[in-house]
Amino acid sequence: MTNGLSPSSLAIEGGDVVLLTLTGPSGVGKTTIARELISYSPNFRMVVSHTTRPPRESDIEGEYSYISMDAFEERLSQKAFLWRAEHGGNSYGTLARSVIQEVHQENQHAVGIMILIPEVIPLLRDFLKLLGRLDEHIPVFIEPPGERELLARMQKRGDRYADALGRLVESADWTRMAFESTLPYHFLSNNGSVEETVQAILSIVETETL
Repeated sequence: MTNGLSPSSLAIEGGDVVLLTLTGPSGVGKTTIARELISYSPNFRMVVSHTTRPPRESDIEGEYSYISMDAFEERLSQKAFLWRAEHGGNSYGTLARSVIQEVHQENQHAVGIMILIPEVIPLLRDFLKLLGRLDEHIPVFIEPPGERELLARMQKRGDRYADALGRLVESADWTRMAFESTLPYHFLSNNGSVEETVQAILSIVETETL
């Protein structure tokens, strides 16, 4: 990527670590956007979550720690997870410790990226408030394209047609939930090029950290 903000311009003011959350329906390009941000600047990196599903080729390095259901349930019984979600018969969760480590890391120009479902955002914000770090959270919601385009994207990545149709309903629900919420989302579309969306996020990060 050659246009817009340069990596050197992303020195976060005040030495604060930033948590950038990407939220939005399946198929809007959250993983692609996160991968582009990471490749753009070494200041961006994933905040690791845990999952019981096997790795996928599309997964970003450092995005997940892959564990067994027994290991997941053990951490759950210890109340180690900040949140837990079920999807496609697999469990997902982020350890509270992972968030604490991220906001207290030594790289004071870091931007930790988390790809989260809408229901999780209030839990994360409540936890950050307890840590006194709520101001360091930048929530971004990626709006879906039209239903036909979204369906085509999901099928292109290998989703079964029946599953993709179900996710169209989920997409409408999530988008309505986001627009009706009081959360301070930055709403972006990903209908143009990924580069345009990434540049918009870089501008948001720069503005929020001035």
